Amino acid sequence: MMVPFGPGPASRILRSVSPAAATELTQYLERERGRIPRSVLEACVLGAFQQGALSRGRAAKLLDMPLHEFLTFASARGVAVLDVPLDELDADFERA
Repeated sequence: MMVPFGPGPASRILRSVSPAAATELTQYLERERGRIPRSVLEACVLGAFQQGALSRGRAAKLLDMPLHEFLTFASARGVAVLDVPLDELDADFERA
């Protein structure tokens, strides 16, 4: 079962971390993602993505999703994914 990234305490904490902490979290997720429970990984990746520590493409890769699936996944949980210029979005698709 997927856990929505909603108004719970964990989501509030992940949205309020500093950029430096979000970067550390991202590095940890990249190293340890195979040992982190899926629901925790999803919440952490979405939090780091919201803080700008992860690109859309990198977030999708951490969750082993195609980019279009990550965009749907994140937006279904209330995370904005398309508030960027179209050329930047195209570049993300190229990198993924």
